[in-house]
Amino acid sequence: MLRLPFLDIFLRLIPEGLIYCWACYVFSKTPFDKKRWLLTGVILGFSIYVIRLLPINFGVHTIFFVIVFIFISITINKIDVLKSIPICLISVSSMYFFEWLNVYIVENLFQISVSEVLKLNNVFITQLYMYPSLLFLIFAIILINFIIKSIMGRISCHVSDGESIK
Repeated sequence: MLRLPFLDIFLRLIPEGLIYCWACYVFSKTPFDKKRWLLTGVILGFSIYVIRLLPINFGVHTIFFVIVFIFISITINKIDVLKSIPICLISVSSMYFFEWLNVYIVENLFQISVSEVLKLNNVFITQLYMYPSLLFLIFAIILINFIIKSIMGRISCHVSDGESIK
């Protein structure tokens, strides 16, 4: 069971849910619906909060969250099941990677102990140190989307010209 201040829902979990949902829209090429996106972000934020409060072993909450994330992506956002499953798994895995990268940078590059920051019991300072992982994920989504669009643009250009791809 992870203890989170209620304020974390608004400072971290809802923005994280919005980013996860945005990744689903971007990579599934589903038309973006702002109302569904906001609804999904709020539901995912509260879901993460409730799941982390459950008296379960660390790591099991991730499995529950992925299941909820996939279900919400399919039902609310109307994203195809075969697209939703890998996108949700990759999004959550990427977030954990970027959280690890953020902790590594803070501790090794800036020589700041994350455990000491967490002991301060100041939600705003904790979020300030942990927010770069969200920014890393946003940047990765934008970059991957740009790469996919440029590759697909080149492929469609060559295919429509009747030329072979070199």
